[in-house]
Amino acid sequence: MRKKNSGFTLIELLVTMLLMGILLSVGVPSLLNMLKENRLSAAAYAMVSDMNLARSEAVRTGSRVVFCHSAASGGNQCRTTTTADDWQATGWLIGVDDDPTATSRSDQQIDGTPPEPMRTRDPMASGVKVTPTTTSANAALWFYPDGTVRDSAGRRSEAAFLMCSTDARTNGRTIEITRAGSVKINKTDDMEATACAAA
Repeated sequence: MRKKNSGFTLIELLVTMLLMGILLSVGVPSLLNMLKENRLSAAAYAMVSDMNLARSEAVRTGSRVVFCHSAASGGNQCRTTTTADDWQATGWLIGVDDDPTATSRSDQQIDGTPPEPMRTRDPMASGVKVTPTTTSANAALWFYPDGTVRDSAGRRSEAAFLMCSTDARTNGRTIEITRAGSVKINKTDDMEATACAAA
């Protein structure tokens, strides 16, 4: 009596592998794009959350609070460069910068010896790029007790940052800060994201 074979035939196995390959080729890129979108969203919300904290602390304490590009990863000093450096490499800081005179106000440093930031944000996740798109946001922004945002000279100033994926395959995010100090996030188009990644 012949035994009945309950296994797969070679043709059935090949068809199954072919179907699995098709499903993976469709599903994996979508999953990767979703992960990149989530990473960008998380980074954008982290920046907006920190800006809102800086503004609320300025209003609450009656002090000038600086939101600045960190000079070094994990450090407590602000970077004082005036060029549009990428903020993702070293992260950013929030702290009181309430120097009494107009001259020392532009030192872009958190008060205290040593400086004591309210919050230190670590470098962004790999694959995320953060670049200021306005000169006023190159190194630092100051939130005043009236809730407004100003530049190093104490002038009310709008500011914006562009956040994108370094491979430019997903939409980026634009973070806009009005002179009144309110912050919002917008999605960018593909051209802006590509320009951000290439910069």
